[in-house]
Amino acid sequence: MFLNGTCLGVADGSEPEWRGCLDVSDGDVFVIRTLPAEIPERPAILVSITNKGHFLLDTRHFSSCESDLVEEAAFGPNLEDFSPLLEGAPCEGGEGAEGPCDSIVLDLGRMAMAYPWVEIESDEGSVIQIEYALRWMNGRTAESYGVGTTYIARSGRQVVLAADQWCARYVTLRCLSGRLRVVDFVMTERRYPYERVGEFRCGDDMLTRLWDMAVRTVEVSTDDAHGSDARERNEWVQDASKASFQTMRVAAIGRDRDGHCLSPDPRTLRKVISDAAACQMSDGRLPGTFPTDRGDEDPHHFIDDYAMQWVESLRWYHELTDDGDFTRSMWPVLTRQMDWFIERITSRGLLHAREYTSFDNPIAYLSCEGATVNAFFHLALADAAWLADKVGFEDEAARYRLVLSSITDAFDRQLWCEEEGAYSAGLLEGEKLPPSVHAQLMALYTGVADAGREALVRSWFLRNFRNPGASLVIGPKPDFRELLDQRAGLGMPIMFYWALTELFRMDTAEADRIALDEIRGRWKNMVHFLEDAGTLSESFVDDSGGGMSESCHNYGSIPAYFLSSYVLGVRSEGLNDDWRLVINPRPSGLTDAKGVVVTRFGLVSIDWVMDGGVWRLEIGLPDGVPAEIRVPGVRRDSLVPSGAVISGLHQSGRNLIMSAGSGRVTLRMELESTEAG
Repeated sequence: MFLNGTCLGVADGSEPEWRGCLDVSDGDVFVIRTLPAEIPERPAILVSITNKGHFLLDTRHFSSCESDLVEEAAFGPNLEDFSPLLEGAPCEGGEGAEGPCDSIVLDLGRMAMAYPWVEIESDEGSVIQIEYALRWMNGRTAESYGVGTTYIARSGRQVVLAADQWCARYVTLRCLSGRLRVVDFVMTERRYPYERVGEFRCGDDMLTRLWDMAVRTVEVSTDDAHGSDARERNEWVQDASKASFQTMRVAAIGRDRDGHCLSPDPRTLRKVISDAAACQMSDGRLPGTFPTDRGDEDPHHFIDDYAMQWVESLRWYHELTDDGDFTRSMWPVLTRQMDWFIERITSRGLLHAREYTSFDNPIAYLSCEGATVNAFFHLALADAAWLADKVGFEDEAARYRLVLSSITDAFDRQLWCEEEGAYSAGLLEGEKLPPSVHAQLMALYTGVADAGREALVRSWFLRNFRNPGASLVIGPKPDFRELLDQRAGLGMPIMFYWALTELFRMDTAEADRIALDEIRGRWKNMVHFLEDAGTLSESFVDDSGGGMSESCHNYGSIPAYFLSSYVLGVRSEGLNDDWRLVINPRPSGLTDAKGVVVTRFGLVSIDWVMDGGVWRLEIGLPDGVPAEIRVPGVRRDSLVPSGAVISGLHQSGRNLIMSAGSGRVTLRMELESTEAG
């Protein structure tokens, strides 16, 4: 008998050597290894994993495995390590859990995208139903979706193999009619072949768990493409690019057909681009989600700014791969979509389109000359011009730059509110609406904000983005005017892709602390209340555990990219074609962090600790790859380097900057009092 690989005792014959109680925790692996008399050379291993206290020490409920290794038995390629959770209600006939029952719930031990293989013995016409759920709450499964798998049996022994995989942690086997006996049950995981090589750990356990849950959320919602969540499993342009791809680009690598490393793996980004293109509508519009049977009556069939983010995604893919052939193949799709937008520029010089960004935008779903949709249009025009230059379409590049200049001018002229020091949320039938948090954020992110007004826009955003946000409502909000007057803040996790981007762009100790405080404050309940699922949700969770939707949704994964790229501080930065590896840790109030980050240059390890006013960094750079190191808030004269050659030492703002050759480098520096801690 083993607990977590440690032998507790051995029984020979009928006399046990060990008696007593086990003190187990969630995730512990309990194994009984037996030598069957009929096959003495082949041991049987019975495995159970404790999950939230649902753990049975009755061997008939254990998973069976023929592996001779305890470790392999617990972590094999198939999800056979489940612990059964008997339904709390007595079964029909009153025999309860000890006799025949109409259902049994199996805890897979973690969220998985998998398909079931069930061997049964059955009477003719008996019906087995397999149901899938994300949660276990109040003694029963919760958050089930879809119709599951239903099978009408013939007489005798047979195998049920589902026609599709499902994302679930809890699987219910239910006999709807007749009589059957479950002989064997296996869930085989089928998802995108990512290799998780990234890591993140720090002194704040919540942040460490958040990073792991974020990556797991995207892993189990990605099969041949980035699905947004466990339930829908279809592609959304914004969700796939901003949430899923950005998470996995720092956490995992892929392999091509020859086994070569793809760091990061760009194929899922290419997939969302090409799948959207394949679904382009006859008028040139790109759908917001696909595949879909949604029609124009559905506000999510076409989302204007998602189509613009498609152009941004194409630029990201070109930057990663320099694949001009793919960009050229997408060019007719791009021009048709951009023409559709250009035709809708009004006499005031702004695009008239439907606002969205996310549910919490006060004027989401309103068609107007909105600030956020015009900001996205500005970025799409800039990206289209950049791409045209890369593939030699000079006339198209010039055309898009001409429209870009016009939109930039109109945005500043028509939407600036001098008395507020901020941009209006938009023009609604000619009426200038009050400013909004979303308008300021998108003006900053896309670069449409006038350079001379950026400081004012940023200040307005910082004063208001933490105000209560609008609720998750599909369709125009009847109270949008009240929400604008109240300066409604950000209320959806996806919005923090842009918010955290801007906070870290500010490159100040105060903005860094705000960013990490927002991650801690906004995500702490999600991590706590969704621990049973092991994944994250579409919306934020309140202090009582309410408010969440979709307990395995990629929106919740947003912080992982920033924890790796800014808290650990490893990222790639580029201007045009000049890409470089940057090491720029932001303590943000933490005193230690370590991990591995996937970059376009390969894997980078980093381990930093602050102690007694001294900051020590150990960095492992890929072979042949130099890096620019920027360390904020340290004394230049205190630097003690070792390992790789350091050169070009200089100060820029709060950062001590230097270049490091490839290999391992260790830095020791004393903190300035203003940055300490």
